Amino acid sequence: NYKNDMLSIILLLMFVFFLPNTFYTITDLIHLNSNEFYHVEAYVGTTYRFAIEPYLMLSHILFTLLIGLYTGVESLTIFYSLLKKRIQKPVVNYIIMFSLIVLSSIGIYIGRFLRLFSWDILNPFKVLKMFTESISGFSIAFIILFILLQSILFIGYYVLFKKYSENNSKL
Repeated sequence: NYKNDMLSIILLLMFVFFLPNTFYTITDLIHLNSNEFYHVEAYVGTTYRFAIEPYLMLSHILFTLLIGLYTGVESLTIFYSLLKKRIQKPVVNYIIMFSLIVLSSIGIYIGRFLRLFSWDILNPFKVLKMFTESISGFSIAFIILFILLQSILFIGYYVLFKKYSENNSKL
């Protein structure tokens, strides 16, 4: 049983370290620039560019975003289901899920603005030092925004998924 416990711990740590990557895709929207699609001039109006490249980029970002969001909320849903089976106290489960979402939001901030990767956690003192030095009003607001986004996405998906699966099990 020790082997199973160690494997579970390793898988849990990997899940925690890589979960932010799924929601990080939201921040890739910064790569879209309206100037690539059209140009607005005073007294002339809007002139659209006839270039396919920006639309390819848009498609790529949208596809990546959808896959990222789906795998993120589905992963959280599976984790929450496993958690509920293992821990029978809903309040504890909520605290664990909220903590996971907070850590994920911090990870998204670290990835986008400190430009660190999941494997940089192997040097935790460097990550912690860089993170604490970067704390500002913006970083706190960004992290809170992503806590809210992930919470809304997870809860919305979980409620819809739960209702859908309950309705299908009655058939």
